[in-house]
Amino acid sequence: MKPSALKQTFAKYRFASICGAAALVIGGFAGYRHLSLGESRELLDTRSAEGERMQANVSNSAMLKEQTEELANINRQLLARAVKPENLGQNLQYFYKIEAATEAKTTEVKQTYSAKAAQKSAYIQVPYSISLQCDFVAGLDFLRRVEKGQHIARITNVVVTSSSEATAANIVNMSINLELLGAL
Repeated sequence: MKPSALKQTFAKYRFASICGAAALVIGGFAGYRHLSLGESRELLDTRSAEGERMQANVSNSAMLKEQTEELANINRQLLARAVKPENLGQNLQYFYKIEAATEAKTTEVKQTYSAKAAQKSAYIQVPYSISLQCDFVAGLDFLRRVEKGQHIARITNVVVTSSSEATAANIVNMSINLELLGAL
C-alpha cells in the first residue's frame, strides 16, 4: 500500500484510525504493566516480610528490659556457683567436704585443668579426676551430692571395679571423671 493511499484511508476513517491507535497505545501499556507485575510482586513480598519482621521486633521489645535484667540475674547466679580454676585448694576442699558428709573415702582428687586450654568465654569446664574406695551405696551418695551440690557439675565417666580389699562390706573402687563449671 502506498503512503498516499494510507493517508486517504486514515482521512476517510478518522475515528476508527484514532481508536485503533489508542488501542495500540493502551495494549502496549497493559503489556508493559503485565511484564513489570512480577517485579512489583517481588518487591511487595520483600517489603511485607521486612514489615512483619519489624512489627515482631517492636512487639518483642516490649519486655526487653525485664528479660535483660532476668538474664543478668541468671548470669550472676551462675558466676556465684562457678569455680575458679586457680583456686585449687578451695576447689579440692569442695570434694573433701562431700567425702566427710558421706562414707566414701577419696584416695585421689586431681584437678586436670590447664590454663593453656582456656577458652575465650566467660565460662569454662574445669575437669577433675576422683578415685573413691567405699561401698556402692556410699559411692552413689557421693555422686548425688556432687550433682546436687553448690557447683554445677557434669559427670563424664564413672568406672566401678571390685576392690582387692573386698570383704563382707562390699568395698568397691570408683574412678570418676567430672567437670565443674568454671569462670575466668
